[in-house]
Amino acid sequence: MNSMRHPDLELDLLRAFVAVAEAASFTAGAEVVGRSQSAVSQKILRLEEILGRRVFTRTSRSLQLTPEGERLLVAARQMLEFIDRLVRDLREPAARGALRLGIIED
Repeated sequence: MNSMRHPDLELDLLRAFVAVAEAASFTAGAEVVGRSQSAVSQKILRLEEILGRRVFTRTSRSLQLTPEGERLLVAARQMLEFIDRLVRDLREPAARGALRLGIIED
């Protein structure tokens, strides 16, 4: 058994990352997740700290995913889609009752 536990990737970090990656902008990504640009920047820094890798290449005029960022984007989208579907399925009440159909012979 491995005694070294890896830190958890929090969903809000992944949501911020996906929003920034899809918008190609920290400001636009922040609007998507309803946070300030500085809060989203901190989330991305925290994500990079946890991973020990840069996920974006930043310049004053552009923002691009690193190869690790591209891999993370694919996995993050899948994880968020799965967890969103799970929560939606658990929150929706199960169908109850009987369904009756009336069909005429013609």
